[in-house]
Amino acid sequence: MNVVEQVTFGSNNGWKVMADAYNSAITTLNTRASAYLNTTYASSARCVGSVPNNPDSESTEYLVYAFSSSPSTKKEDSNYQADFDQMNLLNITNINSAYWLASRGYWYQNIYNVSTGCRYITINGALFTPNSSTITTSGNETMIQLSYSSSKYSWYQAQEQTLGLRPVFILKSDVKIKGEGTESSPYYLSI
Repeated sequence: MNVVEQVTFGSNNGWKVMADAYNSAITTLNTRASAYLNTTYASSARCVGSVPNNPDSESTEYLVYAFSSSPSTKKEDSNYQADFDQMNLLNITNINSAYWLASRGYWYQNIYNVSTGCRYITINGALFTPNSSTITTSGNETMIQLSYSSSKYSWYQAQEQTLGLRPVFILKSDVKIKGEGTESSPYYLSI
């Protein structure tokens, strides 16, 4: 139920570095989740928000920017939807901790700005998807923001953001779940 570690995206090392981090975000989050795989009990691990039956699924299309000087970034996806719907159904979205979803969110481009970001769950359990209003009102809610002047970027903002990693595990078929799920009798796994 809880996050197992904090993962940071963002840096002030340039637009190219940040675009690479954004493009590899799904792989990065799934790889970090795999580090928690206990092969005695589970057959696989992935980050919440990835596609359950295909965790590595992501858009193969790149955004076409109006400015040739900017690196390409992958298009948004709907990877998060199955996990988000199921967590809401089970009432386990809100864990009083903000955490990443392995899903790219809204992208925004106008004549002056390009912005992209990954989706996440807020500390209150709400889905956050970067959109034009968060970009224009605060700017710091996006993973990457780039502004242009005369076809060359004049500044970029790669907001560093640290959120939790919430892994999902596929249990092996011979694993039994025991306990009542209470504080005095918590669930535990056995073979």
